[in-house]
Amino acid sequence: MSTLRALARLAASAAASTSGGGGAARSAPGLAAAATHSVLSSALLPSRLAGLAPALAGARSSDSRWHSSLRPAAADAGDSGEAPRPPPPIGAPLPTDPPPPTPVSAPLVDPTTGATLGTVSLPPSVFGLPLRRDLLHRVVVWQAAKARQGGGAAKNRAAVRGGGRKPWAQKGSGRARAGSTRSPLWVGGGKAHPPVPRSFEIGCNKKVRRLALATALSARAAEGRLLVVDSLACWAGGKASALAAGLAVTLPPGARPSVLLADGGPEADDGGVELRRAAANHPLAEVLPPIGLNVASILRRDTLVMTRGAVAAVCARLGVVVA
Repeated sequence: MSTLRALARLAASAAASTSGGGGAARSAPGLAAAATHSVLSSALLPSRLAGLAPALAGARSSDSRWHSSLRPAAADAGDSGEAPRPPPPIGAPLPTDPPPPTPVSAPLVDPTTGATLGTVSLPPSVFGLPLRRDLLHRVVVWQAAKARQGGGAAKNRAAVRGGGRKPWAQKGSGRARAGSTRSPLWVGGGKAHPPVPRSFEIGCNKKVRRLALATALSARAAEGRLLVVDSLACWAGGKASALAAGLAVTLPPGARPSVLLADGGPEADDGGVELRRAAANHPLAEVLPPIGLNVASILRRDTLVMTRGAVAAVCARLGVVVA
């Protein structure tokens, strides 16, 4: 305490020597008290920290216990003395890795007899995606809006021929004032707000369209309404009756003959022009090449029948190579 008092006297003498005037001299005791308080606080700081040491040590121990689960097994063994935890085996999947894709397959059907010849393995990235109704709705609306012609038009009062002269004087006739006989109020006049040719097209990203197409294909595969055939040339006789007979044999019993046929294209030998001619006279059949396969057509028909070449072409269109 004698040392503290000596330090306080030194601080008071320093404050008194630095004060020059009467007002400064009158404030010297206050300066001395402030200096004494700061010196005492600095002297008592170690003792206060020593009082807080047990609490800090307890907090550090709890914090180290909480962080022990985040440290390696060797550090835990060194701290607690327990046996180190074995590392995960090499090649084991981590908890954050996605689960492996589920294999997808579709029945391979003989279009002449309707017998099932086996199954065809399909890539899960195209035919094994979960159902996304929002994507399907978005792309169907985009297709419907893009298909609208938007050519409706009518004439307004400026486009109708005639009506340039004022029919009668503004005042004195007793009739309502009029400036043109082509006003929308007159018979033979123009429309007030006529429709004009415009485009109803809305935007839709290419990635969204591709994902929606793969989702529609996956939905048909998950529902069991996707059939794969080697070729549709047996139905390509150009007759709707032959096509209807082939559908009756190939489709499941009691199924509606609403079918979308996907072949290699008009120039391919697995369908071609004759198949399209036969489907043109069938009210529930539609034929599309792989490049024209779309979400609205897939959802419009009950069953999707694809050739092997069409499956490979659609997968290549979506960036997946089929072995």
